[in-house]
Amino acid sequence: MRSISSLISGVGIFFLGSGFTFYHAVQGFIVPHTFDSSLYGAFAVMAGSLLTEGSTMIMAYREARAKSRERNFPSLRSYLLSGAADPSTSVVLLEDTAAVLGVLVASTALGASALMGVTWPDAVGGVAISVILAGVAGVIIHTNTEVLLGKSISLERHEQITRLIDNAKIIRGTYDTKAMMMGGGDAVRFKAEVDIDGRELTRRYLETLPPDKLLKEVNNIQTEEQVVHFMLKHGDQIVNTLGAEINKIEDNIKKEFPDVKHIDIEIN
Repeated sequence: MRSISSLISGVGIFFLGSGFTFYHAVQGFIVPHTFDSSLYGAFAVMAGSLLTEGSTMIMAYREARAKSRERNFPSLRSYLLSGAADPSTSVVLLEDTAAVLGVLVASTALGASALMGVTWPDAVGGVAISVILAGVAGVIIHTNTEVLLGKSISLERHEQITRLIDNAKIIRGTYDTKAMMMGGGDAVRFKAEVDIDGRELTRRYLETLPPDKLLKEVNNIQTEEQVVHFMLKHGDQIVNTLGAEINKIEDNIKKEFPDVKHIDIEIN
């Protein structure tokens, strides 16, 4: 839901804002306006905006930076573009960064227009602000669309999870693995098909049985019906052992990779 809200924000606010800003900037080129009042009020408003937007930008930056370090990302940029960032935090950070840049550009453009006595610097500033808004919209749409459609995790982490499965003795091979981000990058869904080593699985089951008890059961078999009963009983127990071993593998994955919330291991 947060990714959808961020996507709507990117399309509805930033792209529309970019379009309207660009339209008014072009109007400034076509129909130059005049400075018929003092600019002190405008600069006061921009100074207030710079103060408020700058403070929230710093707070959002610190939070995003802390989360990027928690997840071992090399830089804040890679964290924001990975799709793993919290959509709410990334939108606030990008929005406030665009606002701060916009205020700085607008102040510079307006000051240049006032000093030069012409309006085209103000119009150029409007075009620059529209480009900033469009760029932010593009980043938000790109990152959130990938999350909603399903973005793969990094190849390194994918291989680490696969290696953890292959290290289990009952696993002969792992195939067709997929690892997709879910829920705004906060969770990962992992799917794999595995080939089971039947001899190792049977050995694991036999380790749970007292040898003398098993030998006694075998020696007591006298009829075909008893053979069938023996096979059904231990076959069912072997399947239960398989389930327990798969559960153990899944628990190990979740222990090593806490963000892997959904694991689907299928027997090939």
